[in-house]
Amino acid sequence: SITVSKGTDTFDGGIGNDTARFLEFVANYTFDFSTPGTVVSTHSNPMNVGTNYGVDTWRNFELFNFSDGTYNLAQLQALANSSNNNNLNITFTHGGANYNT
Repeated sequence: SITVSKGTDTFDGGIGNDTARFLEFVANYTFDFSTPGTVVSTHSNPMNVGTNYGVDTWRNFELFNFSDGTYNLAQLQALANSSNNNNLNITFTHGGANYNT
């Protein structure tokens, strides 16, 4: 597993099961799923100005662990796309179009 840190990084999990670890709630990030097998995460927590984890690209990662839960790629996409999660401030991009939940 790899834990997100400050700055802009690109990670490739390669073959096998890999976990991307985030230090905050899932709602503190926006996501871009426009490239198959890749998630681009952007830290978006304005309340925590001193901690900016930047923009990270995650290729070939199977799990995404946040302080409030762990999701596989399909679950993370569904969460970002779910109109039932109005309490979450998640934005995702798919095919160049932006969506907010």
